[in-house]
Amino acid sequence: MAPEISRRGLRRATLIPMGAALAAAVALTLPDRELLRVPLPREGSVVGDAGVEVMVQYPREDRVAPETLRVLLNGADATHELTSGRNGAYGRLHGLLDGENVVRIEVFGRRWWLPGMLVEEAREVRFLVRLRHDWNRG
Repeated sequence: MAPEISRRGLRRATLIPMGAALAAAVALTLPDRELLRVPLPREGSVVGDAGVEVMVQYPREDRVAPETLRVLLNGADATHELTSGRNGAYGRLHGLLDGENVVRIEVFGRRWWLPGMLVEEAREVRFLVRLRHDWNRG
């Protein structure tokens, strides 16, 4: 004869795996500490013809693979215009368009819940450029 399982034992046997699955799902959807921070340029800022300052910080430099940094200005690769290191990158981008411009910064790093895999984190910052209209643009 099979051993009898009480209702309480059945509930525990069902709830424990469900709780573990729920905790894993929450851990995957919660934002891990960010790998990438972009203090400059600020979203919605207005810049002139001198270019735009870009500053990238890696708050968790032990988890970031800095060699994977990629910077796109309006879709074109501009990574070479920044000086990068283990804790971030800095530089000034030129060749801006009059009106709205977009800088996209991408980097790969490790998350605490996927220690053996690299995952990509990206930020996009939109800003306006107001060029001087008194220049001859022939």
